[in-house]
Amino acid sequence: MSIFLSLPTTIFTKILSLSSPLVSTVDGQISSLFPTIAEGSTQITIILISFIFFILVYLLEAYLQSPFPSKTQRHSWTVLTPSQIHAITVTFLGWTSFLNPDLWSSPQTLSSPSSYLGCCIICGYMLADLISVTLHFEQEGAEFLMHAVFSLAPYGVCLVTGKFVGFSAAALVAESSTIFLNWRSCMIQSGRSNSKGFEVVQGLFFVVFITVRCAICWTTLTPFWFKLVYDEWFNGGDFGGESFSQPVLNLLRAF
Repeated sequence: MSIFLSLPTTIFTKILSLSSPLVSTVDGQISSLFPTIAEGSTQITIILISFIFFILVYLLEAYLQSPFPSKTQRHSWTVLTPSQIHAITVTFLGWTSFLNPDLWSSPQTLSSPSSYLGCCIICGYMLADLISVTLHFEQEGAEFLMHAVFSLAPYGVCLVTGKFVGFSAAALVAESSTIFLNWRSCMIQSGRSNSKGFEVVQGLFFVVFITVRCAICWTTLTPFWFKLVYDEWFNGGDFGGESFSQPVLNLLRAF
């Protein structure tokens, strides 16, 4: 029985070991592009680039969708492209952070180039999204406005304080399901909701949503993120290392 209980931990450890060269390569490439990415001025520059890029994508999509007679339909198509670009980008950077072995030994202080880049990109995107939601409040509603604010705030705090950057970036793996959600929405709006392909995409969305967003992020990462923040701010920041990694491994055994 102990063999079966330890199997998830063994597999996870093996995955970390196998992915280490890829993680190092990605971080090395990002470091060559942004040698001072840990500095505030560089982060602000990346956030501004991300913000301007997504604003331009919004404007381009709004222009391309202008022939649609329905205002709601035009807006729905307009937000899909920037959302999909953002989801694919931060998902890749999120997995790069998640598979970084150092994350599990020092969650408060890990600050890899990929994690900094992921946090900067999502801040820029959420600023652009906040403007889009505000301008189209009638179509979006208060829930999307709150989503933009509450998504922007924690990543902004991480960059300002330099704490939990890698751990928070690892949570970007949750955007894996957004890729398939956007794909699903695109098929619905293009009238392909009765096709076999739609069933496949919907199935993939369900599987990724349950395994990544629910099991990994909500069930595992989120509780420990709150514990880390609470300990850092109220208990002197002693929580980490083995005391952090052991409960994570225990949860992996439970799965």
